[in-house]
Amino acid sequence: MKELTQINPVSWIKFTIYGLLLLGIYYSAFTWLITHDWEKEAYSYCWLIPPLVFFLIWLKRDELASTPSEPSWAGLLLHMGWQKIKAIGFALFFILTMFPMPNFINTRIMLKLRLISSKLGVSMLQAYGLPAARQGNIIDLGFTKLQVVDACSGLHSLISLIVLSLLLVYFFKDHIWKRAVLLFSSVPLAIVTNSFRIAMTAILYKYFGAEVAEGFFHKFSGMLIFAICIPVLLIEMKILEKLPPLQSKTTSESKETDTMTLGKSPISSKNMVSKHGLLLQPMFVVAIILLGTTFAISYTIDFREKIPSKKNLNQFPLKIGDWTASRHQTMAQKFIDALDLSEYVISNYKNLDGKKVNFYVAYYESQRKGESIHSPATCLPGSGWSFNQSGT
Repeated sequence: MKELTQINPVSWIKFTIYGLLLLGIYYSAFTWLITHDWEKEAYSYCWLIPPLVFFLIWLKRDELASTPSEPSWAGLLLHMGWQKIKAIGFALFFILTMFPMPNFINTRIMLKLRLISSKLGVSMLQAYGLPAARQGNIIDLGFTKLQVVDACSGLHSLISLIVLSLLLVYFFKDHIWKRAVLLFSSVPLAIVTNSFRIAMTAILYKYFGAEVAEGFFHKFSGMLIFAICIPVLLIEMKILEKLPPLQSKTTSESKETDTMTLGKSPISSKNMVSKHGLLLQPMFVVAIILLGTTFAISYTIDFREKIPSKKNLNQFPLKIGDWTASRHQTMAQKFIDALDLSEYVISNYKNLDGKKVNFYVAYYESQRKGESIHSPATCLPGSGWSFNQSGT
């Protein structure tokens, strides 16, 4: 078995060359990912994904060594073939969890989660006997108001919990419906636990003040979600194991026997490497030429955005037909930082009939690398506003 786990030196050379070229091509993307996206609280777990991926592949080392390579011109199958890719398929899929969701999806989900968490939190407070009312994601307790901000939306814990559930599902070798139940149950579990966290914050706020909402308990309660959810998921796994249909031991044993038999077959990966592992293999040469060309182009051609010239929004007219505004208003710096806009204009216009219009326009120079507009549709509902009419 030890012979099977040895990798031909030529394969290491190929792996190193591919790795260096891909690192060079995507260096700026990797830098942005690590220094910007992974620094966000919601995606701090991403630091653990690369070592976990390598660990998952390492667990399959014997199966990879005993599976014949069947190279193909089809992308990932270039050197390994379908059977090897299938063996590490979950590890390759798991890599996707270290990339943040697009901003327009992230903000929509966060808004929905905040509203759901606020509703459930208020219901829990009312069940406890504490008077509470809600407008959007603002909870009115009478003696104070609490706002369920992005950090309290539950998205941070939800994403991390789904990633953890994926790992549990992978190692939970049982029927597909049980694994699906385990995975999807992490979503309502995270939401309910986060709502409980909000309710507890409000209850303790009454007795201990703002320090509870903004101090140690607020940070500790985030960890408390995992302290509750992880045992619940493990208990759920034990319950699912007892439900029919029960997992057949003979099936798993036969699979293990098949793997051992394959490992002893005369068609070993060592033989296949000697056939396909040459550095002059056409597939390898073509791949290196394409990657090398891409690397050269990426560092010789200027792909920077060409931002068009524009007028400053401060020059936007204060009088438009019968509508007049006395001045352009300004926002507090904390809102400007949160919106991450390049320029904006806010004015209150009034016509001769006394009708009023609040006019707001934000300008974004760039929407590349994770930046996107902050639509009022994603924040105003959280403050209790509702859209009666919208259009273009």
